[in-house]
Amino acid sequence: MSDIALLVAEEFEKRKDLARGMAQFNSWVFSKASTLRNKVREEAILLKDAAIKELEKPDSTPGVAAIDGVFSA
Repeated sequence: MSDIALLVAEEFEKRKDLARGMAQFNSWVFSKASTLRNKVREEAILLKDAAIKELEKPDSTPGVAAIDGVFSA
């Protein structure tokens, strides 16, 4: 009977350690995903700003197309 209790206790400890490890891993993944989201947001803002600056140049092809589209209507 004590052998079964010992096996159950050992299995419980293994699963408890596994659950703790999984919680730490999940926390790490969430942290990395959050960091990645912030970097993507920053890059998107920079790209948007660059696109706006490019469209504001009247001699650039996209700028000319944008101005023609606005004033032709």
